[in-house]
Amino acid sequence: MAKELEKHYDNPFDDENLVDMPGDEFDQEVNNLIEWCEDLDYEKYTENWHEIATSAKPEVPQTTI
Repeated sequence: MAKELEKHYDNPFDDENLVDMPGDEFDQEVNNLIEWCEDLDYEKYTENWHEIATSAKPEVPQTTI
């Protein structure tokens, strides 16, 4: 059953680049990602998303050409 489910989802660990990482590079990348996640201030990270999102309401120009 697990193999059938696995066919429907991409497994990031199937990436061939991960196999070719020399030495402890993979562990270092994972540790860097964990550290980034621990240091992330999610509220600050997302505070302006409503301003930069493409779904925000457009500003109508004050004058027309």
